[in-house]
Amino acid sequence: MGLLDKFKKGLTKTTNLLKTDIRDLFRSEGRLVDEPFLDEVFEMLVKTDMGVQSADDTVEEIRSAFRGRVVEMSDVIDTIKAKLKSLMAQPAEPIAFAPAGPTVIMVAGVNGCGKTTSIAKLAR
Repeated sequence: MGLLDKFKKGLTKTTNLLKTDIRDLFRSEGRLVDEPFLDEVFEMLVKTDMGVQSADDTVEEIRSAFRGRVVEMSDVIDTIKAKLKSLMAQPAEPIAFAPAGPTVIMVAGVNGCGKTTSIAKLAR
């Protein structure tokens, strides 16, 4: 399984929750963006393992764009997608190698996400 496949597998939970849970928020044609709605969106995003800060930032974007308006599901989904893309778009930074001695690289992640496999591939 390649690195890209691991990322895809890791995002499966997020994708599935966004596809099902977000539809539950829109039981009719549109939905008023008010605090109860935003609380539901926040809860849904946290369930996707997105992280509290990222979920809060995403809800803030929805709040500032649509508060007090009746919106369609596609409007909210497009906002969430745009926020996820911006969160994942990180500028490439070169590794700062230590001038003397070993260079230490910290690898962090949840259980089972492939840290050890990735480290082994980097070591080759």
